[in-house]
Amino acid sequence: MVKWFRKKPVKVQAVQFLGSDEVFEFCPKAREDRDEKGNTCVVIPTPEGEIKLNKYDWLLLAPNGSFYKSEPDIMEEFYEEL
Repeated sequence: MVKWFRKKPVKVQAVQFLGSDEVFEFCPKAREDRDEKGNTCVVIPTPEGEIKLNKYDWLLLAPNGSFYKSEPDIMEEFYEEL
């Protein structure tokens, strides 16, 4: 039987990578790097592998302490600022 589910509301902290040091203050393990086009990006090591943030991507901190990435359009669609 197919059932419907709703995502539970969860508060997360987030910072958008705009080229400033704010991401590094939010996540001390983050490091600056370059992508394949030579653009500045941010790399965050996680137990599941590395997260790569490009400019305008969001870095979110879940209640369980894990970091994950959201692209701007997904952030706008699924999250609202408190």
